[in-house]
Amino acid sequence: MISHRFSLPSLRFCALAAFLAMPGTAVAADEGFFAGETITLISSSDAGGTAGTYARIVSDFLGRHIPGAPVVVIQFMPGAGGAVGANYCFNRGTKDGLTLCHIQPGLPHLQLLDPRNVRFDVREFSYLGRTSTTNSAIYVRSENPAMTLLDVREHQVILGATGKAADTFVDPTVINNVLGTKFELIVGYPGGGEIDYAIETGEIEGDAGPVMSTFLRHQSWIDDGMIRFLVQTGSVRHPLLPDVPLLQEFARNDDERAMFDFLSLRSEIGYTLIAPPGVPEDRVAVLRKAMADMLADPEFLAAAARIKLDVIPATGAAVEASIDRVFATPPDIIARLHEALDIR
Repeated sequence: MISHRFSLPSLRFCALAAFLAMPGTAVAADEGFFAGETITLISSSDAGGTAGTYARIVSDFLGRHIPGAPVVVIQFMPGAGGAVGANYCFNRGTKDGLTLCHIQPGLPHLQLLDPRNVRFDVREFSYLGRTSTTNSAIYVRSENPAMTLLDVREHQVILGATGKAADTFVDPTVINNVLGTKFELIVGYPGGGEIDYAIETGEIEGDAGPVMSTFLRHQSWIDDGMIRFLVQTGSVRHPLLPDVPLLQEFARNDDERAMFDFLSLRSEIGYTLIAPPGVPEDRVAVLRKAMADMLADPEFLAAAARIKLDVIPATGAAVEASIDRVFATPPDIIARLHEALDIR
């Protein structure tokens, strides 16, 4: 599996082994369709973030594993927590397999919690496979006296956020509502770079966002002890943060666990590639096999390792199962999340 300077436990190897052990998908009869074609891969994130980096590496390698070796070009459509790109894919993406989409992991949550900008139903996409999970974490500057998440009930922590649809806003806000912590959110930063600068200058004290992104952008902050991780969301602890507790570990009853599980399912959806509704099933089968072959390709894994990207894959069917779990969240839990986020 991938090796780099982080000492990772066997989780990543086990994830890949389980992925490769899945039954193979039959190659479609019209696999020659893609020869000489160009596939447009829509990324619902910007080019500079971690999600965009995953989208780029998929666009670089996927065509090699599709029969006929089509050219894959990437187009970035960020905005509204990923809804802009997803709306385009759902409503305007071609239904022939020549439009693919690299989605934000929080789209099912956005559809359930704040559908004002949603013009799609995530359950109608065809899921081709996941490149990696997307645990998020909250970290603070080490000068803040809060040593653990529960310490934030006594010591205020000022965080930055780009908008109310972002993890940077949703996770701390829900935690405040459930556990009585004192995260203060300053909303409206244009992007991660501006949040980083505000942390460096002391304007704010921390951030909440993907673990992988934090390690890629701020390895020196971690090495120098400038920041401290308080909590992470996900189904299992990320290999890079084996000693940082999961949010579910703070749940005191079933309702709190259900709310925290809801947030953590973003990680299981992860960095995923999809096709719009209406693509013929045999063509979807070709694309799913290509995705699986790419994720097992030593050259792909070596390229990911060189830029320090984790690869913790899952099949499209596994991602669909995680989305089903999101939509199985009881209505009263969704209502409480609406209340916590002040969504009307």
